[in-house]
Amino acid sequence: PFANNSIPKNRWNPFSLKLLEFYPASNQGKGDDIVRNYLRDRPRPNIWEQFTQRIDFNESERSNWFGRFSWGDEYIGGLQAFPAQVGKTTTKVYQAMFSNARTLSPSVVNEFRAGYNQFQNDQLLRFAFERDVSKELASPAWPLR
Repeated sequence: PFANNSIPKNRWNPFSLKLLEFYPASNQGKGDDIVRNYLRDRPRPNIWEQFTQRIDFNESERSNWFGRFSWGDEYIGGLQAFPAQVGKTTTKVYQAMFSNARTLSPSVVNEFRAGYNQFQNDQLLRFAFERDVSKELASPAWPLR
């Protein structure tokens, strides 16, 4: 048995001590319930915008053009439970396309279509671009890379 039922920190694994930096202490009192010992009420913003524009153009009785451009932008913040792990997810979407339907003769029609899609999705956690946490925590017992 240890004094005050507490293991001295000099007996703790150094890797475990590094991990504890990323977890806050219990804020729901002392007790035997290790599952419900932390509570954090936080805002979780979700901002979402989108835009779509379509254009139709009748060049002549034999040629019709169509074009569309769309974009979307989404931000979700406050995803993690602990303040030291707070992050955000950003999503950006761009789409463009156009087509031309042309009547070449009474029995021949040609249609041309072209399009472009771009999708960016980033989940940036608290230490993104500030610290390489995986490298800091890497050890022979638990290689993260």
